[in-house]
Amino acid sequence: MPYSYTPVTSSYYNKDTFTGATSYGSGKTTAEMVIQGTYTGWDFSSITNNWKPMSGTLTGYYPCLAWQNESTCTKAPGTITNCIELQNIGTSIGTLAGKYHLANNIDCSATSLSGDPLNHGGLGFKPIGNFWTTPFNGTIDGAGYKITGLYIHRPSENYVGLFGSANGATIENIGVDGANIKGAQMVGGLVGNNLSSSITNCYTTNDTIDGYNIIGGLVGSNKDSPITNSYTNTNTIGGGGSAFGGFVGWNDTSPISNSYSINNTINAGSSAGGLVSGNYGLSPISNSYATNNTMNGSASFRGGLIG
Repeated sequence: MPYSYTPVTSSYYNKDTFTGATSYGSGKTTAEMVIQGTYTGWDFSSITNNWKPMSGTLTGYYPCLAWQNESTCTKAPGTITNCIELQNIGTSIGTLAGKYHLANNIDCSATSLSGDPLNHGGLGFKPIGNFWTTPFNGTIDGAGYKITGLYIHRPSENYVGLFGSANGATIENIGVDGANIKGAQMVGGLVGNNLSSSITNCYTTNDTIDGYNIIGGLVGSNKDSPITNSYTNTNTIGGGGSAFGGFVGWNDTSPISNSYSINNTINAGSSAGGLVSGNYGLSPISNSYATNNTMNGSASFRGGLIG
């Protein structure tokens, strides 16, 4: 059993990586341990500092001693600081099951260029996770940061979004702002196809989300997956098929709570809902609302809240 004969103050350990039962010091998540504000009372002064300021090139790093060369400082595991690192989550089964956090806002605007740094030949960002073989089943904590300028142009592909398919994942505290996303079926601003996963404190704003069937401002298809404390605002959601929702396209056996859809434009050929287009199974919706959404097209089944 750990012991200490003297007081332990203002000292921390990473509870995400610690495997023991008890420990001295204060346990912090990896996301907390890369934020300078966590270390109250530590000297990060640019003149008399003991520690280098945790910003600029040291964003996403653990505290580094003032005298150290930056090349010897330690980047926290799972830290995402740019769009290429975000894309790399989807490179293998091992990375798809990882634990990640954003250390800053992520600019993905270069994904719209024909010579984009991800080398996808004009298709833009490749959605993280594939439904049939390799869904995202890890954890990502956006720490309140957002993804901006995301471009995805995959009109013949299903399961399209920042996350194409999630199964057994935890997605929280992340926003997608100013994205242009085009797919075929099960398309969402955050997740295309969401299975047995949880989404908390997430949002999409100012996005264009286009597809043919089962399209949602936040999630395209949502099954066995609670969503809470989340919203969509000022998105354009369109296509020629059915099941278009300002928040979720198709919701099955999944509770939605403390969430809203506002100021979205929904262009649907068949069914549309301000919050959800189709709500099936045991899917209670509580403390949630939809308002100021505009619905265009010939949708025969449309509702202010549920279509």
